[in-house]
Amino acid sequence: MIALFLGLIYFMPRPVNFQYGTLLDAQEPLTDFTLDSSLGEPVALSDFRGKYALLYFGYTNCPDVCPLTLAEMRGALERLAGKADKVQPIFITLDPERDTPEHMAAYLQHFYPTLIGLSGPLAQIQELATRFGIFFEKRDVGSASGYLVDHTSVVLVVDPEGRLRGIFPNGVTGKQMASDLQSLIQ
Repeated sequence: MIALFLGLIYFMPRPVNFQYGTLLDAQEPLTDFTLDSSLGEPVALSDFRGKYALLYFGYTNCPDVCPLTLAEMRGALERLAGKADKVQPIFITLDPERDTPEHMAAYLQHFYPTLIGLSGPLAQIQELATRFGIFFEKRDVGSASGYLVDHTSVVLVVDPEGRLRGIFPNGVTGKQMASDLQSLIQ
């Protein structure tokens, strides 16, 4: 009887404790997509099956929220230490006009060594952003940069099976992300 009880405990799913983000219970994998990468070759979301993927939609000319969010993602990965190899950070541009794969490679190297940038035709980026609930629009500002891109700022967590598992809203720190990710990765 004790062995049966211990067996039930062993097979009980462990609770996931998300304190700072929103935990999702998606049952089906996301529809796959392929974009050009800062690695110089096309990359599909399914290429990262077996890892957690952190997706962030932004642009390299962003003056504030994008570099801050990428720095917080770096902080989360650094705090994960030995478990960071189970996480793939991915930056998807909302400004494919300026964010070529080469430009993103140079920009993203300042944030984290394994951070990959993805770009593609604007229509494909719009469809993908809409699928993930990301709003964005180009806004002329009459400055040297010409325009800014207003956008939703969240970090999306995709699990190793390709399911959307969590959302970190703007303002969640790297320490907070790491705490929630530890709960998922265990």
